[in-house]
Amino acid sequence: MQFVNVAQLKTATWLGLGSRVQVLGFYTANDGGGFSAIIDNSGDTANDSTVFQIGLSTLRAKRVTSKSISLESLGAKYGSVAHSDRVKNWTILKTALTEFKEVVLNGELEIYSQRGDEITLANDVVLHGVGVNTSKLSAFPKFKGSDDGERILFEHNGANLTISNIQFDGYSDRWNFETYDATIRPNGDADAIRVDGSVRAAFWTDLTIGDTIYIQEVNTTEGYTRVVSSFDSGTGIIQCTAGFSTADDFSTSGQTLIARAWNDDSSQSDINTYSQQWNTINIEESILFKSSSISTESKISLVDCGLIGFDTTFKLISSDTHLYIKNTKLQSNSIGISWTGASTSQLARVTVEDSEIYDCATLCTASVNSNGIIATNDRFGSGVYIHPGIIPVLRKVLFRNNNSTSWRNFSSSSNDVSGEGWIASFIDCIWQSNNKEPLLI
Repeated sequence: MQFVNVAQLKTATWLGLGSRVQVLGFYTANDGGGFSAIIDNSGDTANDSTVFQIGLSTLRAKRVTSKSISLESLGAKYGSVAHSDRVKNWTILKTALTEFKEVVLNGELEIYSQRGDEITLANDVVLHGVGVNTSKLSAFPKFKGSDDGERILFEHNGANLTISNIQFDGYSDRWNFETYDATIRPNGDADAIRVDGSVRAAFWTDLTIGDTIYIQEVNTTEGYTRVVSSFDSGTGIIQCTAGFSTADDFSTSGQTLIARAWNDDSSQSDINTYSQQWNTINIEESILFKSSSISTESKISLVDCGLIGFDTTFKLISSDTHLYIKNTKLQSNSIGISWTGASTSQLARVTVEDSEIYDCATLCTASVNSNGIIATNDRFGSGVYIHPGIIPVLRKVLFRNNNSTSWRNFSSSSNDVSGEGWIASFIDCIWQSNNKEPLLI
């Protein structure tokens, strides 16, 4: 029996146990999401990707699966999508990478993940696209306020992971905040701040009691916070749960700035008009891949990929994790490879070939601040390239416009010189406009 789409399948109340059905498309016929399913009474939890509830009964339509699956066949939506679809895309990606051996990305997938909701990769899996210009994984939220901790996309847990022909776009706008001129203690009100001038149309609609706002005063620390207790859009005055000292009494507009984190569904035109970069607000450390502390040898391979805009692309914990990167661009990442083992007795094995590393702060390091992030005003301009816990082999790699302040093979905290044979290898590499090159120290 045939159904046009999943919605029609789920309304069927007449299907019998053991029936085999054909669904022509996930949303519409021939949209690439067609599949076969078998009706059973397992009572398995419906996830609307591989298991579907039929009507009001306990019957389930269970997808007839193979080792390979495309994300659109599970209901993923490519291109620029609404926030709710980004959340759904993340769930679909998690299902695909945990239940299938091979996953295909045929377009640009926008995903939204909550902190602590990373995809744990415990089984060998292959994820491949059709080229970095077409197959992209774009991580949201792009904007995040002060919230210490780690936001991890993929946690590597002993599996052999092979990825090819995909571009990973990180949180490139994370330091941009909605920003306006303001006046502290207007009319002598110790708990108030007034927003001056025009604001975007939905500013007061989006503002809620309990929101965190960020404040910059002349000659003071940028980004200290207050919590909103009430506000009046007519006067532009925001009351805060904590007040401001008399020393902060600026009566002239323009001496103070107020900011708040952008919403996930904010329009690009508003972002372009009302954004300002706040360099010293602590935010989560965004991590593309983090390896678990396990004793099983495994390998992460990335070939023909792009890795752009993450705080850390690879955070290695286990010395049994082998990292292999080939024909891949690492661009605008604070830290390319972080080794948290940070011990000269445990060595991470890393090989980079035929790749480009540019506009980055650090290639390999274990030296970061308490939040795991290089200070944002230096995030593309500080740190070290090589730490003794990582012994990379770099072959035919183009280093361009990277801003590490040193090339050293010892810990920045203890200055323990690496042992014999623990020196990174640079073979047939090219250096262009970097702040520091190996032959210059």
